[in-house]
Amino acid sequence: MLFTFLEYSRGKYEIAETHLKNGIRLLGEGAPGIEKSIVRSFVALVTQRSLFGTQPDDEDDDVNNIDFVLLLNPRKDVLLPGAVFAGPEDAKYALDIILRRIARAEQLVQRTRTHRLLNPQQYHFNLEKEQAELSDLLSSWHSTYLRTLPKIRTSPTTPDSLAFGTHSAAPISRETLSYTLLLLHHTLSLIKVSALLSPSESIYRTQTPLFLHIVSHAAALYAAYRLAAAVPNNVNLHESVSESGFIAPLYYTGLKCRVGHVRRYACKYLREIPHKEGVWDSVLAANVVKSVMCLEEEQDKGGEECKLGGDETIDLSKVPVLKKGEEKPSALDVGKWFRSVRVEMLREEGTRARVVCERVRSDGGIELVEFMVDNK
Repeated sequence: MLFTFLEYSRGKYEIAETHLKNGIRLLGEGAPGIEKSIVRSFVALVTQRSLFGTQPDDEDDDVNNIDFVLLLNPRKDVLLPGAVFAGPEDAKYALDIILRRIARAEQLVQRTRTHRLLNPQQYHFNLEKEQAELSDLLSSWHSTYLRTLPKIRTSPTTPDSLAFGTHSAAPISRETLSYTLLLLHHTLSLIKVSALLSPSESIYRTQTPLFLHIVSHAAALYAAYRLAAAVPNNVNLHESVSESGFIAPLYYTGLKCRVGHVRRYACKYLREIPHKEGVWDSVLAANVVKSVMCLEEEQDKGGEECKLGGDETIDLSKVPVLKKGEEKPSALDVGKWFRSVRVEMLREEGTRARVVCERVRSDGGIELVEFMVDNK
């Protein structure tokens, strides 16, 4: 795992992927009782990988072996009635396992689109059952979080526990920050489960309140970051590599939200706090989002807003409020929305990536659009 993170930090994504797969393979060959923190880290990275769309997991048996590792290393269920989280790591692991199940369900849905099935009705029934179970798990996770909240609020705050730097004046502890980040991922999970079985991208028109919830939490995180960054030499996230943070929820908001103003908030947050999270690079992710928005909106608005940036007037210190008329999702033709965005990091020190987008045109045909992005 150490070598995996080191290679990600150096931008050596291909080598890091090799270490990741080898590590999963070794875990699968080991005996029960492997150090929990090691299993957690591998589960987190595999989850990140599927969220970023680096490669379809149904084509990668090495990555899917992580599910076997989870079976070898059962954990006490913290989502039972009355339970509380022992700490952020406990809450994160529970949510990572749910996210892993969501990723597997999405793979199965994709398979129904690309393969002829012997019994499609049974397949769909099983997916509906899985969707319901995932919804229940997410509800249980949030209930456990609410029961844990009193303990979080009464935890003492010391200089060492402050978020974004030990000399931070930000009134937020690392524990509080951790749970805020987990809430972002929980909201992301709710959106993904709601959209799981929808054959149309129009489903995301109904998810605007949840996307706005993600961006609103990001505003609080950004305020804490700015306060900490005001202290000289206090914060340096440019070369950081953490397991998970806010990149994935904001990236997904930028890609899937159907309200342009909210998408641009998400994109700008990614750019304004440059850092890395495992397979993620926030600036590169922002550039992917920007390019996707341009491609989707160019015919709708002549491309002017995208070409000019479209986010210069956004004030990240304020919680986004939709302007009159923006509470209604864009009337953009569904045929212009991409249903999938895959990112393939290139070997050039992790600074460039190839992006392949797929959408279903209004006439039912499939269109592939490919472009390059960097992290500048």
